[in-house]
Amino acid sequence: MGLFNYRDAPSRPKGNTGTTFRLRYNSGANFKWRGAMSEIVLIFHFMIVLFFIAGFFIGLVWNQSMFRYIHAGCLGGITLLMVLRIPCPLTLLEESLRNQSYEGSFLATWLNRVLYLEWFDPLHVLIANVLFMTLVLSSFWWHPVKKVIQK
Repeated sequence: MGLFNYRDAPSRPKGNTGTTFRLRYNSGANFKWRGAMSEIVLIFHFMIVLFFIAGFFIGLVWNQSMFRYIHAGCLGGITLLMVLRIPCPLTLLEESLRNQSYEGSFLATWLNRVLYLEWFDPLHVLIANVLFMTLVLSSFWWHPVKKVIQK
């Protein structure tokens, strides 16, 4: 069943009235589409969180300056959003796609629990984020970026 259901559309009136054909909007298909899109956004959001966490360790091992600067800058932006109590744009997009009535799949349910840390107080999540940001920024001091030697 697609976005438009041709079986539910009214048939063309009898007689020489032209070739008008109406489509009735199928809200059920729209509901499924929005649910699938909310899961895609959730998975993308989860991958970004993994980048923030694993990127710190990858940056220390790989020690590429551009990677470390991008990682620290993105993490700093997210920390700033949390300190200013501005919701994450991906969270807002996911909630608008879900409309709070979409239950989602098993995968989406557990990703929600892990990603949004439902079992922690929001203040504790903010403190952990600020401490992690401090660790990332301090790593530029105790594990400096390798210098590129030009010939």
